[in-house]
Amino acid sequence: MTIGQAARRLGALDALEASLLNAEQPGGPRWRDNVCQVRLEIAGSQIATALSDAAEKGQGLSGLGEEDFARRLAHLKTQRFTGVGQSGEPAVVVLSAPVQKGDQNASRVPKEAPEWVGRQMDADGRGAGSGLKGARAAESVALSQLRRQIDELPLRDGLTIGQAAAKDPRLDRVVTEAMRRARVSRVIYGVDGAEVRVSFDLDHFWRELLKSE
Repeated sequence: MTIGQAARRLGALDALEASLLNAEQPGGPRWRDNVCQVRLEIAGSQIATALSDAAEKGQGLSGLGEEDFARRLAHLKTQRFTGVGQSGEPAVVVLSAPVQKGDQNASRVPKEAPEWVGRQMDADGRGAGSGLKGARAAESVALSQLRRQIDELPLRDGLTIGQAAAKDPRLDRVVTEAMRRARVSRVIYGVDGAEVRVSFDLDHFWRELLKSE
């Protein structure tokens, strides 16, 4: 029995797709002959949790005995899944501006924590398309919205995170890396699209800013 078959019998296809939104991208995109390749990885434990939660809700054990089901879940938790997707694009050469050293004084992190430290920041997005395609599109919109909200956070002396990052590429990289910790906290599937909420721990973000000094 495949994971997909088990999820279908458990009525857990939506939960399975939602768990896939937590897949991580090791490294960046790779370009080969104008074809972009992206690799995603996800721990089997996240998939096992989705199936286990569905079983606990009384939706059956997919025709398996309880012990057999538990044994298969335990094995699933030891695995890791990898997928590679690619898309062709026209040959376009983009010339990047020279990397500037930046004004690090303007982006210096204050010793006193701002009032937003300790909060959780949420951002919502909506994407067109069915199933996982719509959810991925919605997640991208939500992450863009999250970045805008982060950029509006005050850093010090009337200076926002976004303004400081614009002056200092180093700080901009810190923000980008910290956003990798944002996690999907809600997924709603509709007839013609999906809505996704991502959540971001601002306490962790503050610690990353302090470490960058």
